Amino acid sequence: MNNITYKTPCLTSVFRWLARILSIISIGLVIMLAFGEGLNPLQLTLREWVLFLFLLGICLGMIVAWRWEGWGGCITVGSLAAFYLAHRIFSPGFPRGLAFVAIAVSGFLFLLCRLWTCSKERELTSSVFRISLAECLLAGGLICTVMAAGLCQFVMVGLIGMLLFPAALALFIAAGIKARSDDISLQQKNMGLVLYAAGMILLFAMAGYASSLVYELAMSMSNPTHFVPALIKWKSTGGFSVAAGVFMALGLWLRTGWPITRCVLWGLAALCVCPLAVMIFWILFKLFYFPITA
Repeated sequence: MNNITYKTPCLTSVFRWLARILSIISIGLVIMLAFGEGLNPLQLTLREWVLFLFLLGICLGMIVAWRWEGWGGCITVGSLAAFYLAHRIFSPGFPRGLAFVAIAVSGFLFLLCRLWTCSKERELTSSVFRISLAECLLAGGLICTVMAAGLCQFVMVGLIGMLLFPAALALFIAAGIKARSDDISLQQKNMGLVLYAAGMILLFAMAGYASSLVYELAMSMSNPTHFVPALIKWKSTGGFSVAAGVFMALGLWLRTGWPITRCVLWGLAALCVCPLAVMIFWILFKLFYFPITA
């Protein structure tokens, strides 16, 4: 017999279902708190919007973990870390107590189950975890875009940020060329390339725009007469970032024939570019006191 069926240990199943039950309770608590406080998205400040989005990321990770434990656990734990970091940037200190850690505890359990399962499986190099050269180039482009938008407004490291923009563009172009499948028609591949390019251009524009918005916000903190960017501008940046992620995900799906889940994950990665760039800016500006350009 060539096929070996791997049976999940009973203890792993116990932890998995414990994580799922806790995720239902946590999501229910978040919904109850939101409705109990009379949440109105139109009246939220920038700080409240950022914290609320990361709290949604914690809940989203729990939902994803019901199907993909590793990915969902990473999203939950990563959103929790980002929530605490954002709270430290916008406030004098970290949140008191461990309430938010308790809400996200199922994410840690999902990660534990995934690691436990991987340690017992015979085959750990399935096609789901094989990363192609196109994906490496795409990841490099996203990272360079984040760093470029986060650094370009500072005095000394701004030059590094400006140099990273063309580097990111080159990596995105190389990824678009490399990401293709011979089993797909030329017309479909060209359509996918157009959508991918549109998403890439939109992502670049929103990364630069988010960088300018956070710069203006920093200037208003040091100079009371300087205008504060309107909340509608931040919402527009978020909306167009979503469009960029959708375009890139559809383009990759049409051009490569990858599973839709794989393409959606890359779209979500593109969606995270602007928030991560803003976070890098605030870390350097608020925690390390990097000077910004006048």
